[in-house]
Amino acid sequence: MDVCKVLIVCDHPLKASALKEIVEGVSLTEAMLLEEPDKSAFDQLPKVTIDVALVAMEEFDNQLDIISIINKTLPTSKIVVISDHISFYHMSELGLSGILPRKSKKNQITRMISTVMHGETIVPISSITQLYSPNDSMKVLTVHEQRILSFVLRKFTNMQIAKQLFVSTRTVENYLRRIYDKLGVHSRGECIEMMKRRNMHQSNL
Repeated sequence: MDVCKVLIVCDHPLKASALKEIVEGVSLTEAMLLEEPDKSAFDQLPKVTIDVALVAMEEFDNQLDIISIINKTLPTSKIVVISDHISFYHMSELGLSGILPRKSKKNQITRMISTVMHGETIVPISSITQLYSPNDSMKVLTVHEQRILSFVLRKFTNMQIAKQLFVSTRTVENYLRRIYDKLGVHSRGECIEMMKRRNMHQSNL
């Protein structure tokens, strides 16, 4: 069997080194580390086939940017993301082969990589339950809508959001109307208050 080349894309030096050590412990696997992940770094990668890209970025926006870059520059690579912000509901939308929570243990990471290498994935029972939960309002939002919502929760104005996403303020307003409609709220203030309550509820579970 050929050696599987795994590219680790992580913007946290200590975590990146730990992930490299974990990946190297998987049989028939070679790990490559991209310590300063941006578009130019991908352009400078050696001309080799990357079988799996393991993405562990600190910020949600950076995760989405890197996933987009990988899909464009490494279209044949399987992507596994370590994230608490991306749900299994959006795997197909983002072109992902696997998602792991941030607090995943070593054996969970190695098992996911081994499984993805064989063209399969692992979905926790809790995630399957979440997919079919009628009370989970977040699952009806697309990843792009969740990204805009994250800016709203950080008190960005519509103009600031538009600059971040390189779109017009009218486009942002249209997205916000859809988001409010899906969440059952009527204003930015109601939206922020709802998400605060939701996060407080989850932290007490």
